[in-house]
Amino acid sequence: MRKFEGTHLGNLHIVNQYCMELDGNSTWIFHGDIFDTSVKNRGLAIIGGYIYNYLVWLNRKINKGLNYLKIQPITFSKALKSSVKKAATFMSDFEENIINTAIQKNYDHVICGAKIYSQTLYQAIYCK
Repeated sequence: MRKFEGTHLGNLHIVNQYCMELDGNSTWIFHGDIFDTSVKNRGLAIIGGYIYNYLVWLNRKINKGLNYLKIQPITFSKALKSSVKKAATFMSDFEENIINTAIQKNYDHVICGAKIYSQTLYQAIYCK
């Protein structure tokens, strides 16, 4: 959608974010990828995907060799679990960044399209 920003189709204007008044409250509407570093660093996300696929492939090859030697197979899941924990921390930071920015800009509500659930935190509403 970013490449269409600034496009006008009659009364429809495509923008990356929008601020409006709803029931007397200021509301900030945007897609959360403006806070997502993996979207800003697209190459990093692509490289991460290749690394993950390589690790899965390598793990299979190693386990085939270990199975042939009748040695207990190993798993890379511990390393992957650590990555998942880091991702969970990132999501927490992501939400805090959105809320703090909304509070700094004096928005009463936030509508963000990056999440698949609604959550009320502080005085900002964070939802899909």
